[in-house]
Amino acid sequence: MHLKTTGLPTNESTIQWSPESVTSDSFPYTNPQMNGWNDGFTLNPSPTNMEWQNPSLSPPIFQQPEEEVWNAFTNLGSPGSSGSESSSPSTLLPGFIQPLPMMMNPTTIEFLYVNGVFTLPNTSLQNILLQTFLECVLPSMPIIEWPAFINAVSNRDTDHGSVSLLLFHAMMASATTFVDIGYLQEAGFSTRQEAQEAFYNKAKVSQSNQSTFESNNNPLTQLLYQSEYEPNTMIVVQALLLMTYRIETADGEDSRYWSSIAISTAQCIGLFRDVSGVKNVRLNPKFWKRLAWTCYITDCQIALRLRCRPIIQNSVFCHGMLTEDDFDWYNLSADSLIQIFGYPLSHSINVQRDLALMCVANAQLCSSISEVLDLQNKETSRHGSFSSSSPQTTLTDAVDHETRVSVCESNLAQWASKFPSSIQTYSFESTNMEDEPAISLQRGLLHLQFYTAIAVFYQSHPLPSSNFCIPYAAQQITQIASELYHKKLHRRLPIVGVTAILVALIISISEMKKEPTQEGHAVQSFQLGLEVMADLRDVYREANSITTWAMKVMDNMPFDGVSPYSDRRMSATSAATHLPGLDFQVMSVPQVM
Repeated sequence: MHLKTTGLPTNESTIQWSPESVTSDSFPYTNPQMNGWNDGFTLNPSPTNMEWQNPSLSPPIFQQPEEEVWNAFTNLGSPGSSGSESSSPSTLLPGFIQPLPMMMNPTTIEFLYVNGVFTLPNTSLQNILLQTFLECVLPSMPIIEWPAFINAVSNRDTDHGSVSLLLFHAMMASATTFVDIGYLQEAGFSTRQEAQEAFYNKAKVSQSNQSTFESNNNPLTQLLYQSEYEPNTMIVVQALLLMTYRIETADGEDSRYWSSIAISTAQCIGLFRDVSGVKNVRLNPKFWKRLAWTCYITDCQIALRLRCRPIIQNSVFCHGMLTEDDFDWYNLSADSLIQIFGYPLSHSINVQRDLALMCVANAQLCSSISEVLDLQNKETSRHGSFSSSSPQTTLTDAVDHETRVSVCESNLAQWASKFPSSIQTYSFESTNMEDEPAISLQRGLLHLQFYTAIAVFYQSHPLPSSNFCIPYAAQQITQIASELYHKKLHRRLPIVGVTAILVALIISISEMKKEPTQEGHAVQSFQLGLEVMADLRDVYREANSITTWAMKVMDNMPFDGVSPYSDRRMSATSAATHLPGLDFQVMSVPQVM
């Protein structure tokens, strides 16, 4: 049995850099907006200039527009009697959006205007998209200080906009995947995919000027050094991470494409270095660390979906493990402006803490997933190099490989045992039906990733425990997906959830071929997974293709009925205890050579 995802890019290139000690001189340029929160919005207008520190990089060409043009496009005033105020960004954009940077020239402004960048959806759709972002995207990507952001957005009539237009477009774009299709149809979109492309194209155009789209230069160079719109590179990283929610594309600019640019951009500003003890760099250390770990988690999730090596190597990622202390809790009053969004987390510190703990657990799981995928890739290379290696070298490599396999197996088992029961246990009966939907969703997603990693690991490394762990992982994946389905939360699963269900379907088919009986757990697992996948067809095109394929498989297998499914629900900890030879409570982990 082989679990493979075909027809998907598997770029396995890695980016390396030397982890010298970081100083303020390590950054390509000094930007006043990079001092402070650096979370996509500031309390001060955009800077009027940028001081370039790196002589090897060519600074952008700044052209000072004429006074009337400048006034028309920077929210600073009307152009007098020119009559163009009605079509300027100052009238199209709400007050909470940052004024356009001083560096922009009229040609760039006109290009952005023609491409609809300054046109936002109606306020009602903006609010529902932002609420969807807060509930479905932010828990997995804690890259926004949401109280300050929502208060800024709520104050639509302010004269001091603080929200980046680029980030605002990217946030709404990421939310189009999960928002109810009815809201998009009311706004004039016929399909979800049409709405997604409209929002993503605006975010993409916002990142680059006209010359970017007329040339075939390196995208990173264009985004960082030629773009005249967004001078704050931290905001660019945030937006690029949100762009990874773009999955289905004919131009090759999919999640792997955007994540690779986000990672390259992050490395250019030293994001993967621990700057907590660095002098003369005024940054919010909590936000810096969360943003770095979000890059790492996103990279691992995409690599798991594509079954390839992550871009970020552990050797160059210098941050300590994400902890609960890297998050802030907000206890806001009931009459806060935030309540206009109906955001349920604004008044519950316990819910905020649970989501933070799940994010920490996800970071630790992704660290193990990175090792699993790296080991899988090196195993393929190892088999190809045996013929040219000496017997002694081959033996040494084999011993090292077996040690790493043992460490990976142990780490996966230990991961399932070290968290509170509210996180490590997932079953329909034990889960409080009054849980916030965001809690249930993130808990389910966390365990979907865990069991997918279990399936991938044991499929890649046949061990005595593989015969139990692989089908068991498939059963747990479909059970969790089915429970989310009954809670009406399955349509808020990111694409990695679809990948998990696909893995479970493939395993179930293999198990049914081994034991073609309608009473088998594999049959029930297959049907549960297919039921959920079929209902995701209007969310992900990939789900439609998988459903069509699965239906053809069913047509070729003699099923006349389904017997009741025997209850085999088990916590991740219980699953770990069934891994033969692993007593993760006392087992010492050998050092990786």
